[in-house]
Amino acid sequence: QLSTDFLGEDAKALFETGIAQSIVKQAEEIYSQSPQLPMILESPVVDYEKKARSIERIFPAEIWNFLKLVCYNRKAAYLKEMFQAYDSLKKEEQSILTATLFYVTKPEDTYIEQMKEFLRRKYQRDKVELLLVQDTSLMGGFLLQAGNQQYDNSVRGALQQLQQKFM
Repeated sequence: QLSTDFLGEDAKALFETGIAQSIVKQAEEIYSQSPQLPMILESPVVDYEKKARSIERIFPAEIWNFLKLVCYNRKAAYLKEMFQAYDSLKKEEQSILTATLFYVTKPEDTYIEQMKEFLRRKYQRDKVELLLVQDTSLMGGFLLQAGNQQYDNSVRGALQQLQQKFM
């Protein structure tokens, strides 16, 4: 099994290049919107020079060196994850926490704002981006996920706890 510890290192290297966040986002969109591009950049059959020419034709010039290095080191298959890790580093730098609220019935805006404020204080961040995801399997209530923490206030979670008590 291949270790993916390098993802964080490569994302940190990309972060430290000082390339504008908008350029990195643009590169991520280009990469994810073309099904052929990942196949070319990841293929061991396609030689490095062809990959480099493709990068120069398709991507903004500011990110060429990073992408060429990724291809040279045969890590292109992990570009999607590298972009995600880069995004996490940028949010960390900007004191932004990303959390997910899973719900059955969407809570009122005031309740959502209270959750954001709770998370902002708990994690000492300037801003909270709360992704809202409907999940009817919760059967009621909600599940709030932030970092490695989970706050389960769902019917499904309560039933699972009850079931564990009786086992």
